[in-house]
Amino acid sequence: MHCVWYRYYSERVQQLKKRKPKGARYEPPLTDEWILEAADFGIFLDFASMHQKEDDKRTDIEDALFRHALANLDVIYAHRGLALLLSTRVPEGVDVSRGYYDRGWTNFERALGHLIKPDSLCIDIGLFTVDKACETYEKHYVGGPTFTPLRIGETPFASRSVAELAQQGSYNYSQSFDQCRGLLGALVGSGRRAPLSPEAFAALIATKQFTNGADAGMVITLYRTTASRLLGVRLKLEYHELAWGTVDYQHLGEALTYCGMLEELALDKMGMVEADVAAVVAGLASATSKLRTLRLTSCTALVSLPDVSALKSLEELDLSGCTSLATLPDVSALTSLKSLDWSGLLSLAALPEGMSSLTSLESLCLDECVSLAALPESVNALTSLKELHLGVCTSLKDLPDLSALKSLKALICGSCTSLVTVPDMSALTSLRSIDLGDCTSLAALPGVSSRTTVHVFPPPHLEFASNGDPARQ
Repeated sequence: MHCVWYRYYSERVQQLKKRKPKGARYEPPLTDEWILEAADFGIFLDFASMHQKEDDKRTDIEDALFRHALANLDVIYAHRGLALLLSTRVPEGVDVSRGYYDRGWTNFERALGHLIKPDSLCIDIGLFTVDKACETYEKHYVGGPTFTPLRIGETPFASRSVAELAQQGSYNYSQSFDQCRGLLGALVGSGRRAPLSPEAFAALIATKQFTNGADAGMVITLYRTTASRLLGVRLKLEYHELAWGTVDYQHLGEALTYCGMLEELALDKMGMVEADVAAVVAGLASATSKLRTLRLTSCTALVSLPDVSALKSLEELDLSGCTSLATLPDVSALTSLKSLDWSGLLSLAALPEGMSSLTSLESLCLDECVSLAALPESVNALTSLKELHLGVCTSLKDLPDLSALKSLKALICGSCTSLVTVPDMSALTSLRSIDLGDCTSLAALPGVSSRTTVHVFPPPHLEFASNGDPARQ
């Protein structure tokens, strides 16, 4: 099924027709193959692109084409490579008996589009207003200036650079090591909803209106078929900076029960609280034993993490940037873990129970855990650990015995300004790099092999007592 916007299609084809071969006396035939090869893009408008009834009827051919298109709507609306533009609001002064959210077909199309598409391809243009385009927003870096987008009708607008205008309308743009959002990102963040399970969709559609009442059962069946198929084979789902509420996370948890092949789930800069994470984890636990990676990053409203012990296949748990996260659950059941990134957990004062069970762990990152005053003795049981990152743990005063960490290659403790003592390192035969830059309270570094590179800006009294070698300054 190939449809393009009629006006663009007709004008573009007229231009292309003029490009006939040199010396030819005929124009190229307007075959589907020729048009598909020549076209730049296509726009599908469901109502205009599918045969509608005239005088309450269609011809047999029109009806066959309509039903063929209807059975393949999932290709258009749910495909990950096609952008979805939702016109959810009519212009001011236009009176309609039923709005976008009251209609059955529009909710069906919207739900299909929100199943597996990337966030950037789910755009609610109905949310656009001139005021929204001209909102004042601050740069994301500390002490940055305030940037006020100018209205088109104002004289200074013409002096704006192309880069500034592109930034204002962009989805994401880089600003001082951070990602900021322009107008397009704001429309996506406000309009993109969580995927719906077939059961949730059926409950939703029961409250909507169809011109033909028989259509309700048809779209419920079609949605169930499409959702079950698409969710069932997804390997990765990711959501970034969306304005979701409790209901959205409940819907996501329900949809995840259909994701039997899912290996990675990422939620970044989402306003999640513990109950929201619990709904997501419950969905994951009931659906899949294949999940390898769970990223809940920069979720600054999250104070505690619910029980995640059911995710036994988890190899990577990334909670970086969850600045309010103060408590973590027992992790003893997560024996497949290879990587933990808990950097930037500014409120975390202690590591969770069960750390000694993580014998497959290879990387532990605790950078910028500024409330962490000590590491538990159980860290010495992480016998597969290769990297231990403790940079800018400014409350950390000492390190426990690490002698069992025979695989440890890198120990990063830069800017641990309260660190006073470290254990003897002579047993760490794989250790090749130590970063102690700006550890101004540290007096000695015992048992360091001559094979180890030490990155340090030490005070004059710091001694490097190597394993059997003279002390190195």
